[in-house]
Amino acid sequence: MTDLTHPPTEPLEPPRDALSRPLIAALNLDWEKAIYLTFMLLAIITRFYGLGDRVVSHDESLHTQFSYQYYIGDGYSHSPLMHGPSLFHATAASYWLFGDSDLSSRIPVAILGVLLILLPYFLRDWLGRKGALFTSFLLLISPYITYYSRYIRHDIYLIVFALVVFIATWHYIRERRNKYLWWFAGGLVLMFATMEAAFIYVAIFGSFLVVRLLALVIGADGCAKGAAAALRCWWPCWASFWSASVLARIL
Repeated sequence: MTDLTHPPTEPLEPPRDALSRPLIAALNLDWEKAIYLTFMLLAIITRFYGLGDRVVSHDESLHTQFSYQYYIGDGYSHSPLMHGPSLFHATAASYWLFGDSDLSSRIPVAILGVLLILLPYFLRDWLGRKGALFTSFLLLISPYITYYSRYIRHDIYLIVFALVVFIATWHYIRERRNKYLWWFAGGLVLMFATMEAAFIYVAIFGSFLVVRLLALVIGADGCAKGAAAALRCWWPCWASFWSASVLARIL
C-alpha cells in the first residue's frame, strides 16, 4: 500500500451538476424568486382552501354534469351552449385522478389560478422586475381572479391561454425563435377550444400585429423592400396564427 506523498498539482473543481449542489444553490434563489415563491404559496392557499365547501352554482352544475357523463363513458358532444371542450376534458381528467366530487371538479381551475400568478415573470423585460412583481401581486389579490380561480367556468382557462399567447408574441417579436411560435400556436388552439370570446382576443392581438406590420413596411427604405423585410420577419407568426385557427376549428 502506497501513501500519497505529493498533493495533486491541480485543485479539484467543484461539481457543476444540480444534484451535487445544495437545493438552494441549485435553484439560484434570489429576492425576486423568493417573492414569486411566496406569491405562489399564497395563491395555493387562497385558491385551494375550502375549495369543495361551497355548493355548486347553476353554471357549475351544467359543467360538472357534462364532465361527469364524459368521465363515466357516456361520451362528449359539443354544444355551443356549453362553450368549448377544454373545461370538460380537464374536469373529467380530474375526476379520473381524484374521484368525482365538488372539490375535484374545481382543481383544474385552481391550478390555472396559481399558474396565472406566475406568468408575469416572463414579462419582466417589458414591465421591469418590480412591474412584473406588482402585476403578480394584483392578480393574487384580485377578487375577480380569485373568484374564477375557484369556480368551474371557462373564464380562467381563457385568461391563462390568452396571456400565454401575449407572452409568446412579445418574445417572438424580440428574439424570432421558433419555440415561441409553438407557444403562440398552442395558446391560440387552447383559446379557441375554450370559449367563443377567443375571437375577441384574436381581434385585439391581430390588430396589434397588423399595425406592427404596417410600421415595419412604412419605416423601411422603400415600400417594396419594407414589405419584403416585413414578410420575412412575420410570415412564421401569421402561419402559426392561421394554422392554429384551422386546427382549433377541426378539433
